[in-house]
Amino acid sequence: MVIEKKIEAIANDISIISKILVLNQIKDMQQRESIPYLSQLGFQPKEIAELINTTANTVRVALSKHRKTQGRKLENGSKESDDD
Repeated sequence: MVIEKKIEAIANDISIISKILVLNQIKDMQQRESIPYLSQLGFQPKEIAELINTTANTVRVALSKHRKTQGRKLENGSKESDDD
């Protein structure tokens, strides 16, 4: 039981440290840049929302827009290479 509590405390400490490191990494990014970045790092919309002080719904909408934009970029890129 004591070991389990210590492991839980260490896991909590690691979580806090990782969030601090991530916040330092995104401090100069705009929200539209930081949301996809954090998602790629494995953070869930609720976690991202807490990190950047917004709502989980805002994060989901931003991720959806990002995916659509990336899809268009991929389509345009493949059209350009088809023309070659």
